[in-house]
Amino acid sequence: MSAKAKPETEPPPTYAIDQTVIVVVTAGWVFVGRIRELTERCLVIDTASNIRHWGTTKGLGELAVKGPLKATVLDAVGIAWLERRHVLFCLPCSWDAKL
Repeated sequence: MSAKAKPETEPPPTYAIDQTVIVVVTAGWVFVGRIRELTERCLVIDTASNIRHWGTTKGLGELAVKGPLKATVLDAVGIAWLERRHVLFCLPCSWDAKL
């Protein structure tokens, strides 16, 4: 008899202070900003903007890689305190100079 194999799981993603990320939260909100602080309860991002309109043809991944496009609409919010229980996922960005 063979033992059941444990499903392979990826370790939870780790993010670094000052890393630029797109954060998708509950209720359809999407933010972009630099991680300022991570606690058990909150993810705090500064130089934050709400992404009102993605302006992409290939989704958020395109935005994470290429940065804001001509049709992208960002609304500056400054600092956003996001409760981690509402964070669905984060995408690392390669365009922090454009914030």
